[in-house]
Amino acid sequence: MLPWSTLPPFVSIPILIFSALLASGDEKHIISPPFWALFIVMYSVLTLLYAVSIVRRIEKGFFSLHLIAQGTLILFLTQHFGNPAFLNWVGIAMATVGILLFFNQYMFSQSDRQTPIAAPVQSSKTTEESHSIPDISRLPLPSLIANSKGTVLSANDPFLSLMPPESSKKVIGESISETLPLNSDTVALGGKSWDIQQKQGGDDLFFFFLTEENTEYKQTSTSDPISSILDPATGLYTKSFGERRLAEELDRAQRYRRWLSAALFKLDFHYGSNNVMDMEENEKDFLDSFGTYVIENVRECDLCMRMGAKEIIVLMPETPQNGAKELALRLSRYGKDAGSDHVMADKAHIHFGISFFSGNEKITSQDFIQSLYAHLA
Repeated sequence: MLPWSTLPPFVSIPILIFSALLASGDEKHIISPPFWALFIVMYSVLTLLYAVSIVRRIEKGFFSLHLIAQGTLILFLTQHFGNPAFLNWVGIAMATVGILLFFNQYMFSQSDRQTPIAAPVQSSKTTEESHSIPDISRLPLPSLIANSKGTVLSANDPFLSLMPPESSKKVIGESISETLPLNSDTVALGGKSWDIQQKQGGDDLFFFFLTEENTEYKQTSTSDPISSILDPATGLYTKSFGERRLAEELDRAQRYRRWLSAALFKLDFHYGSNNVMDMEENEKDFLDSFGTYVIENVRECDLCMRMGAKEIIVLMPETPQNGAKELALRLSRYGKDAGSDHVMADKAHIHFGISFFSGNEKITSQDFIQSLYAHLA
């Protein structure tokens, strides 16, 4: 990551001195105050973007921002000090190239963001076994699956993102020893140290999860390692894993002073004066269908978790309170609109409560959940 000393104002100092030394009174042009104001605004915005990129550890865009900022500065200084005319064209060329580079990087980042990640990468070497490999694409932890021979059958995007670009394409189908050290409980990937968690599943499959070193990982007694993280009926995160992810998101929001909103949905069933018996199976089916509906109607960055038999929480990073309220209102109409053909639609009532964390105060995950229940209506 580049240091703060590379901010555009620091790099501009030599340019300013050089331009002043080449000053010529005969060629000087008077620049009106509105144009100076426009330049100051543009330069300040570019500097701010550069600073934000450093804070958020964004690796791309530094050079293009410098070209735009310094090119614009050269253009104004050559007019103000009366520098040789060719320097005007140097400034214009630098700013133009910088703008083209910036938009090129932006378009590439957008195309990468829209690339579907629903299915794990499969190699031709393991095609015949793909029907029996569990889907780990939605797991937030870096994860991979290997067979009893040590061949990697599947790896999700969080894991592949830790690998160098030239190595990520070779993970599937290779021996796991090429990726993870089998004689150690830790591994260094992506500039971090990770603990290696291993579980054995059915069909002679072995699941490997990476957790950040020194973080708590609760083992479960279930024979299916995925079901300890995802509810098999809906794809929602389980309560234990959801509570852990909530604590992590609150910590991230507080550390970087970012917004975090959440919505709690609680389902009740009212049968009126009719004594309806044996409706538990129908209630469960409605709850499962609502959970699936929630997942299908939120963003990929939102976290959906099952907190109780009839309760679901949706965490919405970088979301204002109004945005959370709009989503909650839309999802709470499931029983009236999208789920109107369900046998329990006219008996289900979806209550919701929302909570907002600005990132500027300290709060525990327990207090945050209590705030959701307090606003439940």
